Amino acid sequence: MKKKLPKFGRQNYAQIKRVRQTGWRKPRGIDNKLRISLRSAGFLPKIGFRTSVTERGLHPSGLHELRISKESDLKELDSKVRIAIRLSAGLGGKSRELLTQAAEKLGFKVLNPERKKREEKKTVAKTEVKNDAKAEVKTEAKTDVKSEHEAEEKKV
Repeated sequence: MKKKLPKFGRQNYAQIKRVRQTGWRKPRGIDNKLRISLRSAGFLPKIGFRTSVTERGLHPSGLHELRISKESDLKELDSKVRIAIRLSAGLGGKSRELLTQAAEKLGFKVLNPERKKREEKKTVAKTEVKNDAKAEVKTEAKTDVKSEHEAEEKKV
């Protein structure tokens, strides 16, 4: 696992609204507290914060990350190597499902197995079925009311 690093925020990002935290700028003022490394001012990026060679480029789970776009790429991999697979963004739903099944059979962890759109479509289909059932119940109720009215009219 990688070690936790401090967020190297830009000088005065909390005090000034227009200054974003993400864009690091080296402090250059003569009285700058961050430049002279006062503890209260925050952290400057230094060589001591660098991760070890074995941890560089790893996924937060501790596995090497590899992008796959077709099944032949999977077959070339050695299952003994600790690899996490990320499926290519251009893949469709069916090929994505096939690749996730093949990767799990080989013992690899898939980082992005399915898209949420497929799950949303399933839930939409279920709600449509429920709405159809409700519509049928309403039509049955309407026919019952109509038959009651017709029976009353015949009596009169």
